[in-house]
Formats: sequence, structure tokens, C-alpha cells
Amino acid sequence: MMQFIETLYADPLLKFLVDTTMKSFVIFAVAVFEKFEKRHPNNRYVLEELARIHEELGNSELAAEYRKKMDPMSELVGKVVPDFSATDLDGKPISLQQYRGKVILLDFWAIWCGPCLAEMPNVKSVYDTYKDEGFDIIGVNLDTDETRLRNYLKENNIPWRQIFSGQKWRSPLAQKYHIRSIPALWLIDRDGTLISREARGVKLGRLVVEALRDKIEDE
Repeated sequence: MMQFIETLYADPLLKFLVDTTMKSFVIFAVAVFEKFEKRHPNNRYVLEELARIHEELGNSELAAEYRKKMDPMSELVGKVVPDFSATDLDGKPISLQQYRGKVILLDFWAIWCGPCLAEMPNVKSVYDTYKDEGFDIIGVNLDTDETRLRNYLKENNIPWRQIFSGQKWRSPLAQKYHIRSIPALWLIDRDGTLISREARGVKLGRLVVEALRDKIEDE
């Protein structure tokens, strides 16, 4: 196959025809994906393909723009997380501002999400260990059945506050923070700065310890 390609490109005319055909195909592909993007602006596959094609064409800036569209929150780590104003499961107002001074885990999860349930024992263990040292959790639940949620929280002794809209992926906070997969565990420092968007497993405990240690050193 390689020998055939080398032979093909040895002929200037054939090389020109092949290159022209490939260029036309790429231009056509870009036009097709851009049309898809207009219809489905948040489709990750479409944005990923556009980023890849533009990267191959040498359009680095355009490729970067499409990658940012794929994950608008990618540049938020190290910056202050935009605040929200919501109502928790008990009907009480809740916001990130209320938790300033604490290390917070903003946990986007659902009962229908197997990996979320698998992660819950670890989350609960970290909470139980550090809750008296300035660590707290806000759950953002993406279920649709409030009764099922309440039963799960009670059966598993989960005490931290939950935000529930019953709208699944259309949850206001899921939309605000562009959550497209769960579990999504955002660890936020006491000053509101995002430490990590992937605070799971052993990483969660390690990051919480580091954040709390920084607090003690600052004092």
C-alpha cells in the first residue's frame, strides 16, 4: 500500500489530482459539520470533529475555539466558580456564597448513574472524616423522582444538602455549569476557587486534605 502511494505521488499530475480531491473532501466535511453544529450546537462529536479537522488544516485558533465549545468550563480550574442561587430539597435558599470559608465538594450525581452510586461510599467517608474541619458537600441531583431520592438519602444516611429540580440534564445548575456527564465532582476552595472538576476516588481525599492544610497554614 505504501509503495502504491509513493508511486502515485511520484507523478506530479497524479499528486495534484489527489491533493485537490482530498482538499475538496475536507472542505466538504467542514461544511457538513458546520451545518450540523448549527442544528446541534452542543453535540460533542460534531465539535470534536470540527476541532480535529481544523487542527489538521493548521487552523490552530479555530481548533482551540471548538475545543472550548466542547468543554466551556475547561478553563475554570484555578478561577472563582460563578455563584448560583437555588433552593435545596427542604425548600431553603442555598448558594456557594453561603459556604465561603469552607472547602466544598459540588457533587453532580443521580441514582440512575451507576458510577455515581459506586463513588458515594468514598464521598461519604471523606465527608465523615473532614466535616468538622471545614469540609462540606452540596449535592446537585439529576434524578426525576423526588420520593426515590429522599428514600435513598435516608437509607444511606446522607446528611448534606441536596439541590433537586427533577429536570435531569435540564437542571438549571447542570445547564449553568455545562455538565454533560456524571459523576462530576467539583472541589472548591474556601475562597470559591475551583481546585478540580474530577475529585474522585483517592484523589478526593488527598485534595481535601491539601485544601484544609492550606487553610491552617494561612491562619
